[in-house]
Amino acid sequence: MVKQYVVWGPDRYKNPRWDLQLLRLNYDGQDIDLGGAFDTKLYDADKKEWVGSVVDFSKKREFEVDGLKIYVMDPYELIAYKKILSRDCDKKDVEAMEKFLAGAGEDYEH
Repeated sequence: MVKQYVVWGPDRYKNPRWDLQLLRLNYDGQDIDLGGAFDTKLYDADKKEWVGSVVDFSKKREFEVDGLKIYVMDPYELIAYKKILSRDCDKKDVEAMEKFLAGAGEDYEH
């Protein structure tokens, strides 16, 4: 079903920041990365070492979109994850998410 959109993988992908199983797709000009989670390693720029995935999937958030139940990573888990990666784009994301959460109310309480 997705074969026509595959541009890379599935295979092990490693670069200076990531070490994970990855499938990269391009759908209508949009890049989509589908990566493993349980054996993923991230490079912690502050500690200067590889660390295992820090995401606790038991804290997922559930939403309904067009009649479909979907699960989304807890925003606080995403913030912790992005703080480890510490790229410029992650720092901007963290700042935006923290600003959003500060005004979001009880729907997003930690």
